[in-house]
Amino acid sequence: MNTKVACVVLAAGQSRRFGSNKLLHVLANGEVILRQTLQSYLQVFDSITLVVNPNYEQLIEHLADLPIRLVVCETSDAGMSQSMIAGLTENLDAGATLIALADMPYVQPSTVRKIVDELQEDNIVQPVYKEQGGNPVGFGKQFYTELMSIKGDKGGKQVLLDRASVVRLLPVSDSGIHHDIDRPEQVLD
Repeated sequence: MNTKVACVVLAAGQSRRFGSNKLLHVLANGEVILRQTLQSYLQVFDSITLVVNPNYEQLIEHLADLPIRLVVCETSDAGMSQSMIAGLTENLDAGATLIALADMPYVQPSTVRKIVDELQEDNIVQPVYKEQGGNPVGFGKQFYTELMSIKGDKGGKQVLLDRASVVRLLPVSDSGIHHDIDRPEQVLD
C-alpha cells in the first residue's frame, strides 16, 4: 500500500536560547540553518509545509525559490503543539505526516527516505541511532486526533509513549537525528 505522506517542518520557535534567529545562522558551508534543513527534506518530498511564527519576514528571502507552503501559526507563543497542529491541519488529506524540526540541519536525506518508506496510516516511525530515538518522526493518519489534542510546548513525544506498541523503531546510521540547535555552540563546523 502506498500512503500519501506529507512533510511538516516546524519553524515557529522564538530562538530565545540562541540569542538571535537561529534559523538564519550561517553554517560553515555558507548555508543558513533553515535552508539546509529544508533542502534535505526536498530531496524526498516535492513540497513541504513550513510552519512559522507571525514574525517570519526575515526568513522569506531564504525560501523564495523553494517549493514550500508557508503556514503562519498565530498562536505559536503557546508552544510547539500549536505549530504541530497548524501543520497537521494543512495536511489532513495525507495518509501520514512526517513532522520535522527546522533547527536540525544535519538530518540526512537517506534517513528521511527510510522513514517515509516505512510510514503507513496506522503506524508511527521513529529513527534510532545508537539505541536512542530522534527526529523527524512520522505519524500515520490514525494518530492525527491525538496529536492535535496536545497542549503547550510539547511535540508528539506523549503519543510515541502512549502508542509504543505501534511505533516502528527504525535503525539509521545518522547522528543528525539527535542534533538540534538551541545554542550557538551546538553548530557544527
